[in-house]
Amino acid sequence: MRNCFFLLCLIMVTGCASIQNVPKRNIVMVNGRGELVDPGPNLFGRYCKMRPLKSIGDEEARQAYYRNVIKQFRSNIASQKARGEKKLRVMVFIHGGLNTQVKTVERAELIYRHMAQDEEHDFFAPIFINWQSSLASTYWDHLAHIRQGKDWSGGCSGAVSYTLVPLYLVSDVVKAVGRAPIVWCMQLANVRHILNRWEKQMRPARSRYKNMPEEYKYEIRQGDKKATTLHIVENMVSTLAFLPVRLVLTPFVDALGSSAWDNMNRGTNISLDNDKDFETNRFEAASGPVAEFIDLLAKEIDNVNDELEVTLVGHSMGAIIINNLIRRYGYELPVSNIVYMAAACSVRDYQDTIFPYMEKKPGVQMYHLVLHDLSEINERLWMQPDVIPRGSLLLWIDNFLAKPSTRLDRTAGRYVNLITADHLTPTNLLKDIHIKQFDYGRHLASEQPQKHGDFGRFTFWREAFWKPKGDPRRYHLIEED
Repeated sequence: MRNCFFLLCLIMVTGCASIQNVPKRNIVMVNGRGELVDPGPNLFGRYCKMRPLKSIGDEEARQAYYRNVIKQFRSNIASQKARGEKKLRVMVFIHGGLNTQVKTVERAELIYRHMAQDEEHDFFAPIFINWQSSLASTYWDHLAHIRQGKDWSGGCSGAVSYTLVPLYLVSDVVKAVGRAPIVWCMQLANVRHILNRWEKQMRPARSRYKNMPEEYKYEIRQGDKKATTLHIVENMVSTLAFLPVRLVLTPFVDALGSSAWDNMNRGTNISLDNDKDFETNRFEAASGPVAEFIDLLAKEIDNVNDELEVTLVGHSMGAIIINNLIRRYGYELPVSNIVYMAAACSVRDYQDTIFPYMEKKPGVQMYHLVLHDLSEINERLWMQPDVIPRGSLLLWIDNFLAKPSTRLDRTAGRYVNLITADHLTPTNLLKDIHIKQFDYGRHLASEQPQKHGDFGRFTFWREAFWKPKGDPRRYHLIEED
């Protein structure tokens, strides 16, 4: 028993990281229960990846934490004034899915440090909204805690919920086996696209824009295919060589991944409205940490006498949270720019949220940053040796994690989905919508995003990164430690 204890301690210590100078006063962090989280160390001054970060449940402690973030916001605004900035700017950055708690803290520290050291950009007061979205935690919630939209953790409900874990797991395995023929067909179709280099699928979307009347055109940059012959051949060989292994594993990725995806989607909502809001007998304002903080931030911005601009940046599933924020707080915040980086929200969600907002708030600029179509279909998640389905997270969502009923229910962060729905865009908004597609080529990885997770690895806070005609020399890859 003692040896097991020491082994457990050893595993926990070796799975820990030391993150220096975490910008705690710039982070609002939420866990899978919809609770505010302290982004500080969780084990002997270090960050243990196997242990959840500490939640802040006490009302007084939560308010004190928010006050510290607001205090830092005031300090950043004062710094901008001292520097003589013509525009006072705030950037709210929301990361995407498939991120552990510790990884989101590491990323916030890295981005904040490089923003602070960047002498060339227009300064922003940064605020990071971190939410729990790892594959392991969301799938475990599906198995053990979440039952038909309700959180059964704790008390008698928790005990009953744990007894259902084997049944949920067996159900997922049965679903994997039952859906295997469908998933295999989708996987073989994707292989065909890779071998054909997606030419037939890309051509209609690309020619569609060229054939548009001038009055219907966005400001747009279409990416080029710059892959080397060696890269293309290697992709084809690897795709075929590991196909038998992928056909075995893909049904399980489909079944288990779709269950985790449902709970990741839940995470984008409970940051604003957690379960406690629906279990009280009192009429109260939303108590989700993001809702509580944005309420305070909106009031603080009202107190700033100078003109202030807010830029909302959402990567992947962060775009879903941005849409939630806009629907609820968009008219209370002086939003100037909305930046989707490979948005995982649906085209329908984008159009139903952003179009009415832009109609009522003229001048708001909408930026879509997307990968090249070939980058989407050729990506290998987690640097694995091609044994699970090829494709970016957005391709996974469209093909098997989600169940889109129409083309408008597919992800807005894929160029082919976005541009083929352009006929639904009000013509008076076209001048304020901008689309930037990056080039495809493995040798370009240090210059442009080539994978779904690459967007946050560049100096995305520089406007040149968003703008279709932005000078590529004005942004670069962030050097990671």
